[in-house]
Amino acid sequence: MDLKKYTKKEIILTALKSEIDAEKAYLELAKRVKNFLLADRLKFLAQEEKKHAVFLKELFKGEFPGEQPKVPDESVIVLPEINIKDESISMSELLEQAKAAEDAAATYYSSMISFFSEEDQDQPVDENTRQRLENVRDHLLYLATMEVGHSRMLETEAEHAREKEHQNMEWDMIHVGP
Repeated sequence: MDLKKYTKKEIILTALKSEIDAEKAYLELAKRVKNFLLADRLKFLAQEEKKHAVFLKELFKGEFPGEQPKVPDESVIVLPEINIKDESISMSELLEQAKAAEDAAATYYSSMISFFSEEDQDQPVDENTRQRLENVRDHLLYLATMEVGHSRMLETEAEHAREKEHQNMEWDMIHVGP
């Protein structure tokens, strides 16, 4: 994912908005499902997204001292979302959308790493800054890895949901004899 045309502020705020939106979506999906195990997994994912948002807020404050992150209503960088507003979408499709969002997030965090290289800094880098940048890169890589794990979990849950939806399918006239 090429993020070079965006500012560091836009990149961090987009990631923050994505995490906040994902947390809300997972909590909403958890309310909709009847399977308590899936509901627990969705609540777990919501908590994970909340933790990611905390990291991104701290990252923003570290990069822009004295500023508070103002999450935009619309991001300048478009990332996949979970369409929780359309209640006609099947749970398997919603889980597939969530998987796509997690995959995009993993790619996004991996792409963010380049913004925290020593070569891309505006000022000379001292040892403290070097350590901070390394720490940020390590955290972004870890977030990317976590998002891949979330994607795999959602892939499994989407498959289970598809099977359940298939088993509960209703066929018009199926009980009508010859």
